[in-house]
Amino acid sequence: MVSIFDTIAAMLAALVIIPSVFAFNMDPAAGPPLMFITMPEIFKQMPAGRLFASIFFYSSIICWNNIPS
Repeated sequence: MVSIFDTIAAMLAALVIIPSVFAFNMDPAAGPPLMFITMPEIFKQMPAGRLFASIFFYSSIICWNNIPS
């Protein structure tokens, strides 16, 4: 069940990040740094963007801390 939700979350993230990379004329081959370049640009244009940015990056930290070693 976890793998299904993980796949859904990854696909939803791709549906947001990939089009925004092209909308902001960025290099899609940049890899993981896109999270720190593209996502802040998206959040700047959103209403309550600071709130969503805080939730997004906090969730990223939580996920990073839960990676098994």
